[in-house]
Amino acid sequence: MEWTPLIEATYFTGIRTDLLTTVTGIVSCLLIVVGLGILYKVFH
Repeated sequence: MEWTPLIEATYFTGIRTDLLTTVTGIVSCLLIVVGLGILYKVFH
């Protein structure tokens, strides 16, 4: 009974951190691609 809450808390915190990292990376890549696309359209 004692170890269950600790493991669950750590487990879900790890998942949340991984999701945030993944989402941040995807959003950053999308912003870079969109920014480059806009620059390309403006200058060409």
